[in-house]
Amino acid sequence: MAHRTGQNRQQFGLFATPLDEMIASDNMVRVTDAFVDAIGCQKPSYHTISDFRSIKPHRKALKATFRIFNQVLDGARLFGKELDAIDGTKISAHNSKKNNISEGKIIKRLEHHESRFMA
Repeated sequence: MAHRTGQNRQQFGLFATPLDEMIASDNMVRVTDAFVDAIGCQKPSYHTISDFRSIKPHRKALKATFRIFNQVLDGARLFGKELDAIDGTKISAHNSKKNNISEGKIIKRLEHHESRFMA
């Protein structure tokens, strides 16, 4: 599959002002853009990236690249040093008739429990 190119940031699109002019010159995205441009101006397709990531020696190279990028951001004091956490919990959904609780079922259960405690 051939590489797909996006729109030029200097062109007018949905907004009256080009996207590149809407982003402040000191915005962090400029650092990311410069870093990506500095590592060879390559534009591989998603399939090439996927193949690259699946080869073991490349995994180590990618980790090293990410470490260098983090060091660049840290050196430019672009890290806020706040603690962020992402929960990766996966929960499967069960929506059978037995497990589905409608408003009517809730009312019936409440009435049942109330009658048990009143008796």
